[in-house]
Amino acid sequence: MKKYTLILGTTLIALFTLVLASSAKDAKPKPYPLKVCIVSGAKLGSMGKPVTIIHKGQDLKFCCKAGIKKFTKDPKTYLVNLVAQPAKRVVHTKDSLEVVKARLAKGTAVLLDVREPFEWNDGHLKAATLVPLSDLREAQGDTDFAKKLAKKLPHNKVIYLHCRSGGRVLAATPILRAMKFDVRPLKAGYSTLVKAGFEKAK
Repeated sequence: MKKYTLILGTTLIALFTLVLASSAKDAKPKPYPLKVCIVSGAKLGSMGKPVTIIHKGQDLKFCCKAGIKKFTKDPKTYLVNLVAQPAKRVVHTKDSLEVVKARLAKGTAVLLDVREPFEWNDGHLKAATLVPLSDLREAQGDTDFAKKLAKKLPHNKVIYLHCRSGGRVLAATPILRAMKFDVRPLKAGYSTLVKAGFEKAK
């Protein structure tokens, strides 16, 4: 009798352990599936117009705004096991400032200032064109905006970006690259460029 009781007790403990393990497994947060959230560069596996956001220099594409809300609440949960092709991290261009100057002088490149209008009004470079990052973010995915920008910026030239200290250019780069521009973000900010000999507008 004792033998059967011991076997029964051992079996119940084993079953209880399995139930607990199963519950713990189910309780773990599940990553967003590839059909809902993908990194730019991979194929979108769902219907509808994708929505894109910038997260730590990467261009993340969602099939709906609901997906963005869930992602922004807890990005780590969904990025850890994201079954998507990793995007190339946006980095500053390796082109030297001398190379940038030479290309601007030859007309083979243009310079874009992605700071805000109030910063532009306080001082800007003579060779620069203002396209604020806030405008780029707001008009992201807007076909009409892309057409207007295409008239303003050339697709057959290198586009160098600058801001105050080299941060905002990394956020602006994937937005402009999605519009098929050859974009190269500069690490040097406005003050550094002025010190390097880039002419200020009067």
